[in-house]
Amino acid sequence: MKTLSDYLSSNFFESFSINEVGIKLNPSHLSKIRTRLQELEARAPAYSSINLNFTNIGPYIQGQLTINAAGKQFNSTIQGEDPWKIYKQLEASVDHQINQWKKNRFTNQFAERFNDRQHQCLTGGYAV
Repeated sequence: MKTLSDYLSSNFFESFSINEVGIKLNPSHLSKIRTRLQELEARAPAYSSINLNFTNIGPYIQGQLTINAAGKQFNSTIQGEDPWKIYKQLEASVDHQINQWKKNRFTNQFAERFNDRQHQCLTGGYAV
């Protein structure tokens, strides 16, 4: 006898999706990619969604990896022949974008606040 959980897709519990258009990933690639997406999910900003698309465009496969977070998007698109190699390049590109965002997210906020305070000090607090 099957339970309700037997009918639910594993995607129901994941905050990422893998879409295949005109291509079917082999089970080995799909398993490796799913594991890596779970790891990427842990490095991504909180409450983000991850979408991975593989599209057959003639002799090549186009891969696109997008992470949508509150007010921020990380995106990479690459073409190639091997889905696993494409995914690794997409992940590296998006990881770089995430790392840059993590390095700069508080620095930019501090700089904006410092500039506002400095401007107020120079004008005596009066709007100029």
